[in-house]
Amino acid sequence: MAINITYERTALGEFLERLPSLLLEYKKTKWSMEQEKKIREDDRNYKAAVSMYSDAKELYKSSKNELNSLEDKWSSLGLQLNTLNETYKSAGADVASNIYQGEATNWLARANHLEELTQEIEAKKDALEGVLYNDIRKADQVMKGGSIAGFGGGSDPTRWDAGDLGIEGYTSTYGDPSAAVQEFYDVNQGNIQSNLSDLEGTRLLNESRDKKLTNFSRKEAEQFLGGYEASSKLSSGLKQIYDLTEFETQENTPGVTPEMISEASNRKKELMTDIALEFSELLGEEADGLENPMDYYLAYEALHTRTMQSTATGGGEQGLRDFSIMMTSARKSYDYYISLLNSGDTGKANKIEALAKKYFGFEGMSFQAFITKASGDYSTYTLTPFEVNNQVLTKDQSIFDQEDLFQNEDE
Repeated sequence: MAINITYERTALGEFLERLPSLLLEYKKTKWSMEQEKKIREDDRNYKAAVSMYSDAKELYKSSKNELNSLEDKWSSLGLQLNTLNETYKSAGADVASNIYQGEATNWLARANHLEELTQEIEAKKDALEGVLYNDIRKADQVMKGGSIAGFGGGSDPTRWDAGDLGIEGYTSTYGDPSAAVQEFYDVNQGNIQSNLSDLEGTRLLNESRDKKLTNFSRKEAEQFLGGYEASSKLSSGLKQIYDLTEFETQENTPGVTPEMISEASNRKKELMTDIALEFSELLGEEADGLENPMDYYLAYEALHTRTMQSTATGGGEQGLRDFSIMMTSARKSYDYYISLLNSGDTGKANKIEALAKKYFGFEGMSFQAFITKASGDYSTYTLTPFEVNNQVLTKDQSIFDQEDLFQNEDE
């Protein structure tokens, strides 16, 4: 009788049976994942290296173009290659660039090499810019006459000469020149002569123009000051006195009687007395208390006669009319006018202002405006302060401190 034996497979048995194939499949899967990860990492590294190389290349090109522009500028100034190389060496920059000798596909190494080249270029740029925009710029300014030393670099302190624009002018301002500056001057001697001609021409032109402007301003100031003098001669009655004096000489003229001459003389004396009293009041002094009150009339007359005379300015120029007594008197009376206002005596101050208009010949403006205007015109006219026979008074001086002021003009 045959015996049938039946084996029943369990789950554990099936697992053990499949275990070798499962392990093999796991290893394949793990290796595949690691390979994919490595491929992705390699791809990222490759793209990063290429990107770094691309960026480094752009920076290198940009720096190289800027350096080329600086070197072109260097050459345009007439500076030589030897001096350029010396400039690089003095700054510690390599004259020649290193050539890349690695693998062509090693983008990271190539990027690093370009960065090194770019750093070398930047060092060269810094060296060139330091010379071109500092030393050469200063030398160019000196050569064009723009140095702070001005005429100080040359032999003539009153005008431009070759020394002002040349290496002497540079040295006097900035010290010993570099080799590049020395070469810059050596190759630009023609420009120095051209600039010198232009500067001297401009200087002479400006001197001529300034002299014309000065003469115009002086003439205009003289017209204003002379206008005040002429107007006050009428308003004060001085012109009438001169006319009466002329009439006194006409006793032999037909139709002129002795009575008319006597009347003219009396009227002249009245006018002279009025001027003496009012002018003394205008100056803040009392003519009545003086032994010779008519000295005030002589003072006012001198104010006018002196404006018709000429004197010398501080610069030695001849032919200026002397307005010094007129301005001294006007300022003295204005000080008196201000003292009255400060003391509250406005009534007296108003009277003094009215007398000032009469005796200094200004209308349509205040006393203050007149003093400001006349003082400005006087400064313009004279240009430099001067004194003639001690004519310029301080405000504390009496007008009678100047004895020669009242001497007969005919003496």
